Amino acid sequence: MVTALGETNYVQQSFELGCDAYAAKPIDIDQLVKVMEKLGLVQKNI
Repeated sequence: MVTALGETNYVQQSFELGCDAYAAKPIDIDQLVKVMEKLGLVQKNI
């Protein structure tokens, strides 16, 4: 999930509802790519 809402209660609720990853804006692109690789959504660049 990517959102502008970064408050703890929103993050907690998202995971309780089945969210696999949560990123609040502004997005750290390097961290986003690492999480997407971990979830198997993209392949790691070799």
